Order: sequence, then C-alpha cells, then structure tokens
Amino acid sequence: MAYVSTVYCTDEDLAVRATGDFPILCPPWQNLASGSDGMVDASNLWLLSSPTVDFEAAEVAAGNVVKLTHRTINRYGSGFLYAVESVSSSGVTLRNIGLPSMGGAPPVPIGGMTSIVFEVPHLRGQIEEVSYRINRDYRIEDALIDPDREVADLYDVRELRELCVLMVLHQRYTIENRSEGSDYKAKIDLLQKEIDELSPRVRLRWGPTGDDAPPGNAFGMRTYR
Repeated sequence: MAYVSTVYCTDEDLAVRATGDFPILCPPWQNLASGSDGMVDASNLWLLSSPTVDFEAAEVAAGNVVKLTHRTINRYGSGFLYAVESVSSSGVTLRNIGLPSMGGAPPVPIGGMTSIVFEVPHLRGQIEEVSYRINRDYRIEDALIDPDREVADLYDVRELRELCVLMVLHQRYTIENRSEGSDYKAKIDLLQKEIDELSPRVRLRWGPTGDDAPPGNAFGMRTYR
C-alpha cells in the first residue's frame, strides 16, 4: 500500500485544537508506546526516559503527543499532554503543546520524578488518509496536471494544515459520537461549518516566492461528510 510522502498536520496540531479530547479521540489500540516506569531526572526536566521502552524503536517522533500521569501527585489529575520535541537513545524530549522548546513550566517539579505513567496515543493513520484526500481534491502531486505540483513546491501549507486538522477531527468526533444531543454533536456541526467555509478559500501558491504559477484551488472539492 502506497502512502503519501507528506502529511499536512501532526498529533500536536490536533491536540491544540481538540485540547482535552485528543486522548479520547485516539482509538485505544493506536498507541506507539506506554509504560509506568517513566523517569525525569533533575538534570533535565524536559527529558522523559524509561528503562523498558525504546522510544526510537517505537517510532515516536517530533510532533507526537505524550500523556503523562502520576500515581501519587494530584497535580497531574487525569493526565497532562506534552508535545514531542525530539527522540534519542536517551528518551523523549518534551515541550508544552503549542510552545517553543523549553517554553513554559517543565513537565515535573524541580528534583525530578519517577514512576510516571506515560502513553503516546496517535492518529497517524487518520492524518495520512485525510492528507491523501487533500492531495486528490487539490491535485497536489498529480503529474497529469503539472509535474511541479508537489508538496515541496508549495509556498505555504498553513491553510492545508488547518483543513487537515478540521477534517481529521470531524471524522473522529463523528465516529465517537454516541448521542444526538451530546457535546460531540455540537463540535461536529462547528467543524463541518469551518470546513465548508475554509475549503473554497484555500489558494495554493507555488515556488519559493509564491508566484511561480497562478494560485490554485480545489478541483471539485466536495462537502466533507
């Protein structure tokens, strides 16, 4: 099965928009890594390590989201979410979601912590699927239209990132919705409204200065239901 070469959003992008819903929207079997022996040393309060989990082998990567909880400290409550900054043989370097490296308070107090429960839920498959649909509808990487219409040639992908986030969340909220009168129903309707408003406005600009070709839009973009 062929996969798209570039996806338009990350789990972090989804968590920025979905806030506390992100772990719930991830199917429980979509988990890159988990354990109850996480450690953060006092020498680096942003580095999560585990003696039993190889994060690199588990393909945890920048842009993933890590959920941390602790059995004894109420500060964590039901868990805090952090973005993955980088992964190495030493563990996972974290940062606060939506902030630059080391922005805001670190995940644990000064002094470090052990016995941290962690998991890395993800929506990698759903993001890839929606990215494929965007490529299809906007004829990106379509050699029959133009051999230069590749993701690398796009001047700015921010609108496509926003569209990808909206579409993935719409799909997941719809699947997880259990009641017509639920909070999810209101979110589904809002996401659909935003998709309908954004998709016709997206203009693809090409080249390093954005003017290598006339701006493009969707080819037969249909309402996403």
